[in-house]
Amino acid sequence: MQTFTVVNKKGGSGKTSTALAMVDLLRRKGRVLCVDMDPQGNMSAVLRADRSVQGTSELLQKKDAKLEDYVQNVLENVDLVAGEGSLVDVEPALAKAVGREMRLAKALAQAKDYAFCIIDTPPSIGLLTVNALCAAEKAVIAANADAFSADGYAEIAGDVDDVREFFNPGLRVDGILLTRFNERTTLARQMVKEYSDLAERTGTKLYQTRIRECVAVREAQYTRQLLSDYSKKNNAVDDYTAWLEELEV
Repeated sequence: MQTFTVVNKKGGSGKTSTALAMVDLLRRKGRVLCVDMDPQGNMSAVLRADRSVQGTSELLQKKDAKLEDYVQNVLENVDLVAGEGSLVDVEPALAKAVGREMRLAKALAQAKDYAFCIIDTPPSIGLLTVNALCAAEKAVIAANADAFSADGYAEIAGDVDDVREFFNPGLRVDGILLTRFNERTTLARQMVKEYSDLAERTGTKLYQTRIRECVAVREAQYTRQLLSDYSKKNNAVDDYTAWLEELEV
């Protein structure tokens, strides 16, 4: 099972949209397990989670939890461990727990018959995101082409380095993905250069593919559909398809 987590410390970076696009396209290649670690639960909302089924909050807190008790089938070839608002209570609840950083990794070790696992994270680097990084092979940093997004990148890269050193030596940042991109603006072109320099300094890459601004992304999420189910032909589907080739999945 190839396990990816999508991260950024800044909200509105296209993180959840990217995670959902991965689910959308990868379900054609094999069975996908989605894990929603964000208390906002936006991934779970789009995938129309059954709120009567316990999700990641209890999975992380319950010792010796069985993954199968928290997985729900939401689409053909797509299963979900849902996120919920009670995730905000997980970090204080686990503050003194032994192995608190590895709870998700331990649970996902029970996963069977999945080709891919996609983990969505909150816009912060706390215990929830650390768990996601500890469970992943590759981290993708989704970022807008703006100065504020770039300012937090070095911190994210440092946090990933710490997780790699202390918990998950197999983790790597696969690259930085620019989202909601408008190549006609001067700022966007300047940020490509800045992110290229940042990627080189931190030992990763800026993907050549940029995800263009596309209203269909927001419309699909509003109607609680994956993007290609909502509209098979749009810029975002084309861009994410091209990006997955760079991701080599």
